[in-house]
Amino acid sequence: LLGAVAKSAQFPLHTWLIDAMNGPTPVSALIHSATMVAAGVFLLIRLYPLFSLNNIVLNIIASIGILTALICSYSALTQTDIKGILAYSTNAQLGLMFLAVGCASTTVTMFHLTAHALAKAMLFLLSGSVIYALNSNKNIEHKKSGKKEKEEKKEKNKINEEEKEEKKEEQEMNEEEGEEEDEKEEEEEKEEEEVKEEEKKEEQENSKQLRRFTEDDIHNSYPDGYIPYKKK
Repeated sequence: LLGAVAKSAQFPLHTWLIDAMNGPTPVSALIHSATMVAAGVFLLIRLYPLFSLNNIVLNIIASIGILTALICSYSALTQTDIKGILAYSTNAQLGLMFLAVGCASTTVTMFHLTAHALAKAMLFLLSGSVIYALNSNKNIEHKKSGKKEKEEKKEKNKINEEEKEEKKEEQEMNEEEGEEEDEKEEEEEKEEEEVKEEEKKEEQENSKQLRRFTEDDIHNSYPDGYIPYKKK
């Protein structure tokens, strides 16, 4: 029984089938939906005479099938991957087969197994053609996601434009501030130059006054009519 549960991906060992669907689509169609997962159900059918000896075992098989069918059916509603939806659908159908075996309906189970294998293999092949036509896109919300992407791109473009405008305004403000600082520096330099020129003029005037004062003192120190000797 445990081997059949694991082979047919029944609860609580039902998660491996969804991960296995990431492989190539022909593999999913021929192995994961038609042959390999069906082996567990086929094992139950062949061993039904042994299981029928104990009604508790049949009740366990039926309960496992009900839980798997409910859990995987609701899980398929939340999937956006087209192959993931088919994988959960396969799990749910196998759960119904387990339920039929638990209810002692082996002929119905065998018919369901054969019909499901053919139909699900065709569905996987068709999903492969759809994925190929959409450039390897498995998301069934492709159109909605495209609209969302366009809206996000528009919002991002608006945000980028606003940021660019803010940067331009900051640059303009910085340029204006830089120009004002340059003007202030130029004015300060001019003022410093003017102050230095005034100081130089004052020094020159002071030196002239000192020269005049010394010459007058020299002339006054000699008697009248005396001219000091000057070297040629």
